[in-house]
Amino acid sequence: MNDRIKSLIDKRTFEATRKEISKKLQTIVKAFGKPVIEQVIPYTILPDFWETEAPEIPEVSDDNIHLRGYYFDGLSRGINITIKLTMHDSRMAELRVTWNGYQVYLESDGELKSYAPFSSWEDAMDRLYTYAKPTAEEKIKEDKLKQKEADKKKAKSIMEKLRLLWGY
Repeated sequence: MNDRIKSLIDKRTFEATRKEISKKLQTIVKAFGKPVIEQVIPYTILPDFWETEAPEIPEVSDDNIHLRGYYFDGLSRGINITIKLTMHDSRMAELRVTWNGYQVYLESDGELKSYAPFSSWEDAMDRLYTYAKPTAEEKIKEDKLKQKEADKKKAKSIMEKLRLLWGY
């Protein structure tokens, strides 16, 4: 790779880090975006189609639902920007931003792949970030409360199972 290209990559990486673009984009997409959810259906035996009785429909528990990321489309706010955050095992795998149909930012596995420093999309990002920050803080508080309640509920069910097993 040419030295000029390497220096340009380093310069853009430094600029994106200095402006905290990844943090701002993640805040926006988590505050205003919709979650992308994967529902895993456990393996079941295929029903016998010659049976006259209707087969039972398997129920999917909360353990089989996984968050795979977030998607934000700014057209409802009058801004032609889309932000897509892909997650694997609750970690950011990819953060992709398009502005007016062009990819302006791509971060994959913690490495900046592309970044186009244009003031038009960065100004729109900064405006969205000012509105998203309070919303994100509220969501974080709500998520912590939900997690505490879920932990209490799980602990209670474990204790009930132990009581049933051991007779207490």
